[in-house]
Amino acid sequence: MTNTKDMDIWIVGDSYCHGYRTAVKEYQLNKRVKKDVGSQYDWCLMLKKKYKKLKVGAITGADNLTISSHLNHIIDNHYTENMFVILLYAAPMRDTARLNGITEYNTFDVTESLNWQVSRYGHEVECGCMPDPNKPPTHTSFGSGWKHAFLNQKGHWPWEGFAAIPEDMKPIVEDIENQIGTEAYDSMTDYKHFKGLWNIQHEAETVYSMLAKMTVKKIPFLWGSAKHWYKPYDKFVTIADYCRKDFNSSFVNIDYLDGAKRQHNDYSMFYVNHLNLEQNYEWAEMFDKRLQNWRQPIA
Repeated sequence: MTNTKDMDIWIVGDSYCHGYRTAVKEYQLNKRVKKDVGSQYDWCLMLKKKYKKLKVGAITGADNLTISSHLNHIIDNHYTENMFVILLYAAPMRDTARLNGITEYNTFDVTESLNWQVSRYGHEVECGCMPDPNKPPTHTSFGSGWKHAFLNQKGHWPWEGFAAIPEDMKPIVEDIENQIGTEAYDSMTDYKHFKGLWNIQHEAETVYSMLAKMTVKKIPFLWGSAKHWYKPYDKFVTIADYCRKDFNSSFVNIDYLDGAKRQHNDYSMFYVNHLNLEQNYEWAEMFDKRLQNWRQPIA
């Protein structure tokens, strides 16, 4: 039986997995927590202290199509027989768009995603892949608050990526505004939602397809999301509810700390990974417990 501490663990997701890139700031701490501050207290890096082979494949602002494309990239380029995936799917509303404005519902080469390209810093927990300077970005993804991040630029939001490269985002903001208008909409996602163009069923099927792909390839995994919004089908209240019908045993109820918390967590866009220091400890403990209790199925 393979010990999970010896497995090649990948955490795949969005900004909830990106705290390792920026030190936790003093203003993000719960006043009751009296500890030194630093990026080492990100939940992913806390897990890495125990699970030495842990890697993170995460993109700030990623939607589920981008996360699915990133998962494909990791499996295609970094697959091992000892691979284990912790998948955090994106909480709607987020969307992806071709930079030429064409709507697309298929996975794509994630190395051509603007979000992926601007978030590669060569950190030890990343996969080591870097953007090809000869391949300009073809896609971008974004959610509510995205335009605020651009308008406020550096300093106001802790996000890296969009907020950190305002000069690169200007033509993209203009391109999106040409498509949706400049008035009330925060982002293309808001526009599609209020116009009834946003496809929650496609979101659910995208998440389901990621879980199915790992199952077919016999890659063990845990999965969940920090948020559960929107009803994809009449019989299913959330995306998690829809996917749990076939993948319940590997589901982690992250929002309620896998059953350890009575009320759902509160998150903030002003935290590096939306989690304060106390929550980072809680997430690390939650996933460590599930990894310890994991048992390889009998063949």
